[in-house]
Amino acid sequence: MKLTGIALLLFIICIYNSALSQDRKYLYPGMEFESFLKPEPLNLIIDDYNEFHSKNDLNTSHSFIIPDYTQGFSVGTKIHVRFSEFGGNVHFNSFSTASQGTASDGTEYYNKIIVSHNGFLIFYRILIINTNYFRTGSGVGFKVEQLKTKLNFTKDPSVNTMIPANKALMSGQISYNISVGGPKFNMDIGVFYQIPFWKISVNGLNTSLNKDFAKDYSTEQMNFNAVSWGINFCIGLGSKDNYDF
Repeated sequence: MKLTGIALLLFIICIYNSALSQDRKYLYPGMEFESFLKPEPLNLIIDDYNEFHSKNDLNTSHSFIIPDYTQGFSVGTKIHVRFSEFGGNVHFNSFSTASQGTASDGTEYYNKIIVSHNGFLIFYRILIINTNYFRTGSGVGFKVEQLKTKLNFTKDPSVNTMIPANKALMSGQISYNISVGGPKFNMDIGVFYQIPFWKISVNGLNTSLNKDFAKDYSTEQMNFNAVSWGINFCIGLGSKDNYDF
């Protein structure tokens, strides 16, 4: 938990700095694209499901796939002080995949998996270049999220739904951002890499989705390590004051 303490300390320091420095505040809506680096437990579960249905279905009209990336949106705020900036956001990321066909007994089926992680991020960055209309630098962040897997067994999500995994997750993040624009309007592009502080078991997803043919995997094989990297794009709507750094 050392990263947690470091992130919180930096957050307190930058709040103190902002109280003593001239600053510019922004509201930031944005989009995020993210890729899990170690999706092996999800791959095992989905591959077993697809293999079973490819061998036994009378007809398979659509099979599960693992997307190369997840996507989501965020809304946050940023305060730009001299040679640094800090802020935070709430974000909502997810991916879904569906499977449909006719089972060996002639019964039509529809299954959908949704994996989501929603939460908030606080961050602090040092700007190695800081001008009125161009800024860039690296930073650290701290994320608190709820990671959830959800199963829908019909096209109506209000019925026949299960949530096999639903657990809080904390992560440390490092990032590098480029910001272009003045005091009224910014466009930010950033890359990030984040490491969760613990893994999440998805064995419940295996036993629920692959009921009656689920393989008996070890605890370690079913522990999902949600380490990831990604890209975000944000539009900043700022104060009407001019910079005079």
